[in-house]
Amino acid sequence: MQRGSRAAGVDGITLDLFSGVAPEQIQLLRHQLQREHYAASPAKGFYLPKKSGGRRLIGIGTVRDRIVQRYLLQAIYPTLEASFAECCHAYRPGYSVYTAVEQVMERYRHQPTWTVKADIRQFFDHLAWPLLLTQLEQLQVQPVLMRLIEQQLKSGVVLQGHYCRLNQGVLQGGILSGALANLYLCEFDRRCLEAGIHLTRYGDDCVAVCGGWIEANRVLALMSDWLEDCFLTLNEEKTKILAPDQEFTFLGHQFCAGQVRSPQPARASPDKKPAKPIRVSYGPPKACGIAKFTDRKTTTPPDTYWSDPMTTLYVTDQGAYLRVQHQQFQVFHQQELKCSVPINQVSHVVLFGCCNVSHGAISLALRRRVPILYLASNGRYFGRLETEGQAQIEYLAQQVQRSLDPDFRFNQAQSIIWGSCTTVAWSCSDYIVNVRLRRQRPRLRGWRI
Repeated sequence: MQRGSRAAGVDGITLDLFSGVAPEQIQLLRHQLQREHYAASPAKGFYLPKKSGGRRLIGIGTVRDRIVQRYLLQAIYPTLEASFAECCHAYRPGYSVYTAVEQVMERYRHQPTWTVKADIRQFFDHLAWPLLLTQLEQLQVQPVLMRLIEQQLKSGVVLQGHYCRLNQGVLQGGILSGALANLYLCEFDRRCLEAGIHLTRYGDDCVAVCGGWIEANRVLALMSDWLEDCFLTLNEEKTKILAPDQEFTFLGHQFCAGQVRSPQPARASPDKKPAKPIRVSYGPPKACGIAKFTDRKTTTPPDTYWSDPMTTLYVTDQGAYLRVQHQQFQVFHQQELKCSVPINQVSHVVLFGCCNVSHGAISLALRRRVPILYLASNGRYFGRLETEGQAQIEYLAQQVQRSLDPDFRFNQAQSIIWGSCTTVAWSCSDYIVNVRLRRQRPRLRGWRI
């Protein structure tokens, strides 16, 4: 946190102010995360002008949210790193602009080559949340982490004092933004490498070195199609195919005729005044706590920093009632509360004998993928209630495309109405046949002895 931005978020608390009460605030934050009472605040947004024109939306979260984002990143990043391709060089430890330039030169120095230089239009602003969350789910990220990440995505942004609710994209400037952006393009990177494309990608800037003009056009068409599958498009003004003798710039480096030139360091202007020395204040801190805290390093892994070990909830009392309130499973017996367990600490629910479960508890258990097992009082297994994983990316993409097709919607509606009419017609037909059969059925007369 000390290496990041020291600016304040929407709450006006800078990193220096927060450091004075950090132990108390971190303990409170941990308690809120354990009880699932934590709520992410909207980011403080502002626009930065781009060198090429246009504006870039930047979001600065509160210090509390940045702490949660940092622990989320530490918890999920080992899993994300294993899924990243070698062509991805941005927002990764051990990778940089220089590793990306070196990878381009591995093929570019063998002239003649044709180069595809592509740029994704408003990449960070157009990431589809359903696809991103599905990719996280496929990596088997813990449900509690999934919920916190989704909460960070949907927290919104405050621009010039007005709250704006977002429905897609990740804010640049967030701690999670770079890693989530790389994850979003994992499928795109994989397709390019499997097709034999020599791709180098740094964020939304892509370079593919090809052996000829025909190959370069094919590569550009494939890249455009695969990005459309992710609901992204190429920036036509910045995307071009370059001949072997054409010069281009990638990540500040000049490429031309198999050679690369590094950017020249900026020279100090003679008219520029020297920077003023920084004054060190020895007065009291801006914010401080009453009690003194010693420096203590936690040995808790990042992924379990705010959650206790997952448990199984056993309900054994006959006639007990399981319900949900305030994000906790509550067990009542004879109208008396027996126990209350936070939902994020329950991995399974086991019911013995005659126990009742509220509709809200079943619904929440299905959403959180908490299986409910039904056993007899003697331990005999009856069955279980659980839900499967969410749909795959291709299935979600087909759903979105189909929903935008007016002919498909009309045919679906027509089929539903026709099926309903057919069902009614068959029901009426069965009713008429039954009436006729009752009328034609002979009446039996009794026998006299």
